[in-house]
Amino acid sequence: MFAKTQLLLIILLLAVANAFAQLDPDFLRYKKMADDCYANKDYACAEKNYGLAIKIKINDPYCKRQIGNCKQNRVAEVEVKKRESKMPVKVRHVVTKRKPDDEIQLKPDWLDDKVGFVDEQGKVVIPFTYKVAANFSEGLACVGIAGDDMWRYGFIDKTGKVVIPFDYTILTSFNEGLAAVDKNGKFGFINKAGKIVIPFEYNSVSDFNEGLAHVKKDKKYGFINKMGKLVVPMVYDDAHYYSEGLAGVQKDKKYGFVDKAGKMVIPIQYDDASMFAEGLASVNKGGKRGFIDRTGTLIIPLEYHSVHHFSEGLAAVKKNGGRWGFIDTTGRVVIPFQYDYVDDFKNYYAKVTKDGEEFKIDKEGRRTIVH
Repeated sequence: MFAKTQLLLIILLLAVANAFAQLDPDFLRYKKMADDCYANKDYACAEKNYGLAIKIKINDPYCKRQIGNCKQNRVAEVEVKKRESKMPVKVRHVVTKRKPDDEIQLKPDWLDDKVGFVDEQGKVVIPFTYKVAANFSEGLACVGIAGDDMWRYGFIDKTGKVVIPFDYTILTSFNEGLAAVDKNGKFGFINKAGKIVIPFEYNSVSDFNEGLAHVKKDKKYGFINKMGKLVVPMVYDDAHYYSEGLAGVQKDKKYGFVDKAGKMVIPIQYDDASMFAEGLASVNKGGKRGFIDRTGTLIIPLEYHSVHHFSEGLAAVKKNGGRWGFIDTTGRVVIPFQYDYVDDFKNYYAKVTKDGEEFKIDKEGRRTIVH
């Protein structure tokens, strides 16, 4: 009996060691940088690096949870506030996908442990009166005050007027007209008038994207529409946002894609799967990554160790032990594998690092002085 137990223990230890050995070094590096930023309460830096990590290990639950926490706590130096308020902070997992508000260039800023909003010239537009604040989204910004035993959150408009009272312990920014809110440990959604439009019944939720949000109850995920109707049943172990009409879902540790009616259009078969971007989604089988189209056809072979999603027609990719380069949507290498770190292309340029030097390149791979 002892020998059998000892053998099982050895097998278990070998399995654990093997699992650790398979961890992607880039994933670990980005995760460590993110954890360091988070520990220093630099939530923007932490969110960026958790995002880079989750591009490599797409469904890592820790990074997903931390991204939600970063978005909730961004620009809020919570630990510093504790010495003044002496109040605990309640943080729960909310998956959120915030978009910048292009209508107004206001950003949170700090003064004497209070947060307000300034414009691009630094002029104070909304006084420094809040403990916590997020960026404006769809015309409203989430702000927080100190309550009796924890932070309380509400929304203000661009004039600083409180339009939704400080009734919630957790909420997210508005996306597609609705915001996720928490009451008594359950999540629902409110509209911009503060009316509860989807009851508090879920353990976790995402923002709405393409008219649907994934929700979790009893450890299973499904999708609801903006009226709260369940349109994709709660039968999945994990779920992603809808993107280009499809959403990745997980069952028995494998991923496939469903359409907005819940029909499985790309069979469950992949170890990982990303959201679709520019008609392609990255997938992983046996530790190798490539890209499929919306029919499930493999367009770019499973030959890469790490990949980013496509942005402006290019995606960053690397092979095991190699450096980063960029491919186009046909799989052709257009910028050679030479970089240690890369960001995605935005407005024709991408930030890259090579041999410790950071700079920007254009879509032809030419170094540029654009800042």
